[in-house]
Amino acid sequence: MTQNNLLLLSKRHFVLTPVFSVNELDQSYTLKELQDLSVSNPSLRRAELMTRIAGFEEYAIKHGHVGEFITITCPSRMHARLYNSGDQNPKYCGVTPDQSQKYLDEQWCKIRAVLKRQGIDMYGMRVVEPQHDGTPHWHMLVFMEPECVESVRSIMSRYALEIDGDERGAKDHRFTAVSIDWGRGTAAGYIAKYISKNIDGYGVDEDLYGNNAKQSAIRVDAWASTWGIRQFQQIGGPPVTIWRVLRALTEVPEDELASCAYHAADEGNWCQYMEIMGGHSVLRKDWPIGLAKQEIDQVNSYGEPIGQVVVGICVGQVTYRSKNHIWAITPKAVCDISYIGDCYVDDTLHNVTLREKDPLRNGK
Repeated sequence: MTQNNLLLLSKRHFVLTPVFSVNELDQSYTLKELQDLSVSNPSLRRAELMTRIAGFEEYAIKHGHVGEFITITCPSRMHARLYNSGDQNPKYCGVTPDQSQKYLDEQWCKIRAVLKRQGIDMYGMRVVEPQHDGTPHWHMLVFMEPECVESVRSIMSRYALEIDGDERGAKDHRFTAVSIDWGRGTAAGYIAKYISKNIDGYGVDEDLYGNNAKQSAIRVDAWASTWGIRQFQQIGGPPVTIWRVLRALTEVPEDELASCAYHAADEGNWCQYMEIMGGHSVLRKDWPIGLAKQEIDQVNSYGEPIGQVVVGICVGQVTYRSKNHIWAITPKAVCDISYIGDCYVDDTLHNVTLREKDPLRNGK
């Protein structure tokens, strides 16, 4: 899987680099340059996730909330291989990683429903990563009011163990919860390694199994892409989309509230942004700032109408526009057969072939 993913990454690079996008100001960038300026860039994605987590933690401390680091795993019959020996699991029921992820999603929906009925609000971040045999499991860093901890643990444990909860080792491994002790370190620091080793391996030498963390990150990316698994999911709190649009505004809003939100986003202060948006449990209908959208009469590459696009933020009836440009894609340059490492990429950019180095080609 890793070898194929490396080939796809090489192909993606060759597809995006020679393709230019030009806006109405005659500014020209390759699609690769534009990609590197977005959260598609692993470094930027990691930085944004850590900013949000650190902001959640700051907000929690400010409001007297507590943090819990929770792990939920699948029943043993969803594991294809045994952990210690790597031998085939005799209990394995044949499910694939995406089906195991669906099981976790369904249990999470039950947990959320019970929490909502009991009026318990949590906020934080969830990370999904593969275990030794590719079966997903969840790590969650969540914050809540101190009096809710026991109820949250009881509810989550009940549904984590709802299926095959009496099997050997289930109560020890299927659900674990650790209270965050801020006297020993930050909650953000606790989850940082899980964020990093699932994006680019930055700052981590080895993964849990002693492999190079950067190589493992490539494998994890391939695993998530292959099975359509969303690796990171925010729990509660205000939306990150409005935060991103605030950072892209063309000028500081005149409205005092919007101006404060703009500066909070521009300075990377997620805690302040949460306060401005109404806190960790505010409903969508009560957000003081929303997305401004505009209908456009264009179709996509499939001939379907694009419909509404985000053009900025709105506060009441006032709209503040973000940095929107009209872009046109220019025809890509024609590439000759190129050689990178062990990969040959042909000029059609539709085929990446792995070949042995041929001494008769002089390394080409």
